[in-house]
Amino acid sequence: MATPPHGPRSALVRLACLLLVGTASPSLGALWHPDGDGLAADGAGAEWRPAPSPRAHLLARHPLLSAPTSCPRVLPIFLAVPVRSMAHDPSAFLQGLAFHDHVLFEASGLYGKSSLRIIDAHNGSVLRQNHLRGAEPRGSLPGALLSRPARRFFAEGVTHWRGKLLMLTWREGSLLEYDASTLAFVREHRNFADQFERREGWGITNDGSWLYVSDGSSRLYVVSPDTLRVVETIRVVGESPPSAMRWPYRRRSGGGGVRAITLLNELEMLPNGVLLFNVWLSDYIGVWDARKRCLLGWINGTGFDDAFRSRRRMGACLNGIAFDETTGELLISGKLWPVMHAIRLEI
Repeated sequence: MATPPHGPRSALVRLACLLLVGTASPSLGALWHPDGDGLAADGAGAEWRPAPSPRAHLLARHPLLSAPTSCPRVLPIFLAVPVRSMAHDPSAFLQGLAFHDHVLFEASGLYGKSSLRIIDAHNGSVLRQNHLRGAEPRGSLPGALLSRPARRFFAEGVTHWRGKLLMLTWREGSLLEYDASTLAFVREHRNFADQFERREGWGITNDGSWLYVSDGSSRLYVVSPDTLRVVETIRVVGESPPSAMRWPYRRRSGGGGVRAITLLNELEMLPNGVLLFNVWLSDYIGVWDARKRCLLGWINGTGFDDAFRSRRRMGACLNGIAFDETTGELLISGKLWPVMHAIRLEI
């Protein structure tokens, strides 16, 4: 089993924040080691070292700042600027996005409508889709019923793990496992979320060694992919973004101030150990250092849904982050959004 993320390995890694300011910053190719954990391949005691990327000319589209020596006292606010847009199914209640080898996976929620999809990352079309159904024993229900979407599951976040897709369900608390190539259902891990504070599944991602899961509270759960048991619970605390954020922060005095960041939702882990997270019903994306355990800043995503603001009444909000290591693109979208954007970040 790999060393937990709070163990000795973290002292070797001095990487942190993705955020784009100019061409003088190092590219992702300079910060990401192809072995996946930022460490040299010749042993656990080796120092991390930069590794050349065969796609450095593509990855340079998203330069990164070098890691601060300590967590910032004043959090920067970065503006998300679209560089490419593509269609997105406006009926999809987007709950999770995940890339693997340039293949984009999407989990769409709502009871009776939940599905797992493979999306064309170039134009947003649905290439393959599997409606959720439970793990009923064979022959327990007529085939006609088994072919219909099950109403007992509400899909949530999804992540790729060793040829499988692991998808959370909301109040059902199950973790569903699918084959990543065919989207064929493999098994249901029932009561998975019973070990969480809220006993619900919201967002999930991984760093190549551990799963990171949110349940809508201020906590992140580090989960062993072998046992599916929580090995560490982390409370995300930091300065909230300004008052442009929607509920619940708008009810507080103008934003700002150090507090627990609640309603953590969709998660995306970057190759350098930076975790991005949506906050439910907000227009901001949190940037968090999973190794130093501190908030690094906020990405301002306001204005992306202005053209279809009326959909907010149906629950439409920013939710969905995916980073493509093959191209260096960072994608965002939202529930019931008709569009998906590749973005760059500016101060």
